[in-house]
Amino acid sequence: MKVSQFEPLIKYCIQNDINPETALRIIKQANESNSTNFRSKWKLMKFTLYIWASLKAWERREQISRKDLVHEVVRTKEYFNLWNTFKQRSSFNADQEAKTLTQLIAEPRQDLVFKSKNFVFPKNHPKANKLIPQDLLDKLR
Repeated sequence: MKVSQFEPLIKYCIQNDINPETALRIIKQANESNSTNFRSKWKLMKFTLYIWASLKAWERREQISRKDLVHEVVRTKEYFNLWNTFKQRSSFNADQEAKTLTQLIAEPRQDLVFKSKNFVFPKNHPKANKLIPQDLLDKLR
């Protein structure tokens, strides 16, 4: 990126009386996931379980729809145990969990979360604990 590409942003900030500290804070908030937030941690764990299941299906060359794969993930013991770890307000409902997770995965706002830096290969994988490359992650999503 070139410095000249930021000129419209700088011009906008000046015209709207937005100081640099405020602009930087807003940009950081928009581009970072809050890993200390309880809900953010739970969301990232759900996404991880989904990505791992998707990776497994992809490696087996299975054609499984996102909806069916999410239903499989939500019905695993691992998902249920994590669900219990992150205390929820209501009782466990697999169909509702699957519906919510399917919508969340497809939501464009989650693009910030689906970055390589947030996902590693599972422990039982030959590339265990290495980051999943972004191009593969995009296919798995």
